[in-house]
Amino acid sequence: MGIHSGSRGRIESLNYQAGNAEGKRAYMQALAIPQPRGTPIYFAVDEGYDPANREYGGPIDDYFQGVNDAFAGCAGGNPPAYAVGVYGPGAVCEFLKAKGRTQYSWLANASRWPGYGFADWHLKQGFGDTALPIDNDTDECMDNAGMWQAQVVCAHGTNDGDVN
Repeated sequence: MGIHSGSRGRIESLNYQAGNAEGKRAYMQALAIPQPRGTPIYFAVDEGYDPANREYGGPIDDYFQGVNDAFAGCAGGNPPAYAVGVYGPGAVCEFLKAKGRTQYSWLANASRWPGYGFADWHLKQGFGDTALPIDNDTDECMDNAGMWQAQVVCAHGTNDGDVN
């Protein structure tokens, strides 16, 4: 799954210019991987912002408009190769979906953040598995969450040192 967290989703860094720059960077990185066409790239709004408050809703909307404009620009007049997704509070997921800014939602595991009951998610963040020695969380996902598997490219050396 494609995740871009350039701004880390903090309100002070969410604006149209940042969304446009990060959208372009994420899109070009996805092409280079290559990430399969039609899959989402998720962008984070990683705090409990309530977009009903214009102080938060305005910058969040502007940022995701920038992301969408970047995707359209990268596509050069064709439909974008990737869909836009959001990771964050349910209120943000619902707000952006209603505005047509995102097609995918990843609900943050933060029951005190606004909109935690949002039911139209594709991914739902769960709690970490304490048996694992790394920072992690277990997520629930719908079949259509945009998961994909990267191609594995292996290089095989020859006796003369060339890589085939």
